[in-house]
Amino acid sequence: MGKEEATDKTGNKKFKNIGKILICLLALLLVVFMPDILFHIRTIIKKLPFLNIIVYTGITDAEYVQLMVASLINCAAVSVSIMAYHVARTTGRTQTDRQKQEIILSATNMVKNIMENSRKIYDFGKNIPATHDLEMNYDLEINGICLFSSAKITKEHRATWQSYVDKVQKIKKYYNCGNDRLKDEKIKSFCNRFFDDDADEMTFSPEMENLLEKLKLISKGE
Repeated sequence: MGKEEATDKTGNKKFKNIGKILICLLALLLVVFMPDILFHIRTIIKKLPFLNIIVYTGITDAEYVQLMVASLINCAAVSVSIMAYHVARTTGRTQTDRQKQEIILSATNMVKNIMENSRKIYDFGKNIPATHDLEMNYDLEINGICLFSSAKITKEHRATWQSYVDKVQKIKKYYNCGNDRLKDEKIKSFCNRFFDDDADEMTFSPEMENLLEKLKLISKGE
């Protein structure tokens, strides 16, 4: 059933494309032969009873054709301008929608990353067995830049995020190279800044909580 629907959609798309090509060809032919068409229409009207009285005899057929072609050219120019306006408006709307999607996706990725890495680092600090595969990549730094450049987060939010990124990168670096002393130091530094030491469970500091609340709002499109 799925293959049949896909085939039908492909066939309909081909027919639509062929139809568009035919319409463009007809429009081109209409423009090319418009002077002849107008001339023959005027000639026929002049020969018909009752209708011939509406034909203005103060201008020749050639002058009439020139006037009509000029009017049609002006109409075509106006039509092209309107089409260009709608295309630009649609393109602008598409770009805006794409930017909104990037902003929401960036905030969502940042929240997910903070929650997952923080849980692992908190367990490290409490000597609780945990996996050591901290996630941090270049795209996450780009996410922070995206939100800041679009004025979705403040300088303070960005500073908190960048500090978080730097600390996670260093913990990951020292763990990978087997330097337990420096790794433990960076874990302690991370915990002191981003966790509430007085809480019995993992609780974020006001600074990190503020950033997370903002990111969660952005991820909801607010």
